[in-house]
Amino acid sequence: MSLSSKFDYAEIITISMKKKTIIYFGLFAATISSCKTAQTGVSKETRTYLKQCADSINNITRTPNAPLPYFLTDPCLDYEKKYWSNLHKPLLIRKEIIDRVKNPEAITYILNSNDRRVFEKCSRQPDFGNGLVYYHIDLLDKSFADLLETRLIEISHKK
Repeated sequence: MSLSSKFDYAEIITISMKKKTIIYFGLFAATISSCKTAQTGVSKETRTYLKQCADSINNITRTPNAPLPYFLTDPCLDYEKKYWSNLHKPLLIRKEIIDRVKNPEAITYILNSNDRRVFEKCSRQPDFGNGLVYYHIDLLDKSFADLLETRLIEISHKK
């Protein structure tokens, strides 16, 4: 084997490695863009769920005597780990939903409903006992009603 053929072989390996690097980078970028948004860090499935929940609140006043959406009766909804991007950073599901609500009449409708479950706070504890905390979820001390009242104030100040 001559010196020139060794050089050609090394050059071929270098080119091959560059192509693999570009392919792997392309796959990595495609995975990130299709699975997660850079802004919110949540999956498309989660964004869809949050939007559907917010839409169900925003449109509740369109039907007279409409029942409340079921998720509003779950004060521990923030524990739905399937919507979190990872276990180390829980998603505040209830707040994410409420922050997408834009209809003050719908919020008032819910707050004036006779369903007391909207006013319940989550009683589940995120620890194993003996002070060992698995994860921390903010706003668990707030009910859906508390979050809705805060959102109503935010909306009224924007007008």
